[in-house]
Amino acid sequence: MRFGHKLAFAVAFLATSLTAGTPDAQVRNIIEYILTGDPYEKPPPAGNCRALIDRHGADAVWHGEFAGKQRDPVSDHYRSYFASGCFLSERACRIWQSRSMTALTGGLSIATRCHRPVPNWELR
Repeated sequence: MRFGHKLAFAVAFLATSLTAGTPDAQVRNIIEYILTGDPYEKPPPAGNCRALIDRHGADAVWHGEFAGKQRDPVSDHYRSYFASGCFLSERACRIWQSRSMTALTGGLSIATRCHRPVPNWELR
């Protein structure tokens, strides 16, 4: 849905909600959801560590981690969000991290890192 359509829908929803006596906090949360998108968006895909190491060797593979909190616009609570994966360059890892932060839509970024070597828990 394009932003203009989202905005028109949000205004129509606001007008309807105000005349129906819907609580302000609930209206705000729903309009925020309409304008920002899916709050449960999944992290962007990352490479399979075992497959990349088998193909390119352990010295060529970078490991990325991202942890944060994702806000639920309906309940106003936060839930934990963690993603990890492997990449062939530090640059690819940093791009993935940036996309992971974007997927939070209003949440908090707690920790990110790109490093070598790949931790053993990713190789199981």
